[in-house]
Amino acid sequence: MDRAAGPGSRRGPGPLTRDKQLRNIYALGSVARELGVTIFKNISAGTITERQEKTSTELAGTWNILVFDDPVNLMGYVTKVFQKVFGYSLEQAEDLMITVHTAGKALVWSGAREPAELYVQQLHSYQLQASLEKAQQ
Repeated sequence: MDRAAGPGSRRGPGPLTRDKQLRNIYALGSVARELGVTIFKNISAGTITERQEKTSTELAGTWNILVFDDPVNLMGYVTKVFQKVFGYSLEQAEDLMITVHTAGKALVWSGAREPAELYVQQLHSYQLQASLEKAQQ
């Protein structure tokens, strides 16, 4: 059975006035400027005439994962973590562990940003101190 909409009921926010639409567009643009992202190229008379996708060359390229020495984790444990996270052989994992131990840090992996972020999270979950940095060109 259909009920008629009474004075206290609403079926949605209703249409936005042109003034509210313009305020929303300009507010979105100001947030995008703060983030350094261009979303709208031209806004004229409140209509979006061209949309520009977010592209960032800063995130592209090669990223390095560094692991730092700490007084807590045992050398055998660090070796096992390198094997588990990166799939390194025992010899390669031990070489990296010795570098971390003697030099205080080691570059353990280089590649695209997204898998690098995942690897850093995995290393953190094993309580290793790791960071991500953009590789020098």
